Amino acid sequence: MEAMRQSVANSIPDEPPADCKQEMARLRFRCPDGKVVSRRFLGDTQLTVLFDYLMLEGYRIVDYKVLTTFPRRDLTLEDTSKTLKELKMVPQETLILEAR
Repeated sequence: MEAMRQSVANSIPDEPPADCKQEMARLRFRCPDGKVVSRRFLGDTQLTVLFDYLMLEGYRIVDYKVLTTFPRRDLTLEDTSKTLKELKMVPQETLILEAR
């Protein structure tokens, strides 16, 4: 399990700087315990990378839904090869993590 976790950690790109010139998604995650986590991703990042990031934060997709606020949709049902830009999460989005 730890080897898999390390492999996923190595596959996640570094967070882009705030002054990055490329299109960027500024995401805020509302966690079930009330914690709010923020992170930036490039707009061309695939959804699967976002799910890998959440797994490292302790929120596995098999245990949690990832929901947009408006319109409300479950991203865990989307094609994971879509980019954050294609999913209209650029320039920013608040996502809700909900236990299954």
